Amino acid sequence: MAVIPGGCTSKLQPLDVAINKSFKSKVRDRYNNWMISNIHAFTSAGKIKRPSYSMATTWVKESWDEISEDLIQRSFKSCGISTNLDGSEDDCIGNHDSLLDRDNEMIENSDDSTDENYEEYAEKVDYENKWDIEVDRKEDQEEDNDKVYQNC
Repeated sequence: MAVIPGGCTSKLQPLDVAINKSFKSKVRDRYNNWMISNIHAFTSAGKIKRPSYSMATTWVKESWDEISEDLIQRSFKSCGISTNLDGSEDDCIGNHDSLLDRDNEMIENSDDSTDENYEEYAEKVDYENKWDIEVDRKEDQEEDNDKVYQNC
């Protein structure tokens, strides 16, 4: 395990520099679209069931696939990771502003304001009660088992 000194995240963690914000925004958009789609299963108590694990993993995969390889490479270069040893790419180090010009514009134009303080926001929000969702782990396991048997 490595300890990242305070204030060094932007220099040592390429995912935090450019990728995470865009990725989380894409996953969140898919979840929000699912919530407003009016196509939901309900529990016997009449509460909306949460998305299935397979649906959530599909959102993650699709969101990840939308992250460009170029953005990932530029993010690592910006942190000084995987730049040429001859110093020819040293001008890329710390150039975070230009990394996400297109992605930042899209994110800034969205109505989501939770990225900056997501952990604080997540602690305040009771998702199960906010959207009247009831999490039933046993039912999920049975659902997953049914899918396994159907695929055999």
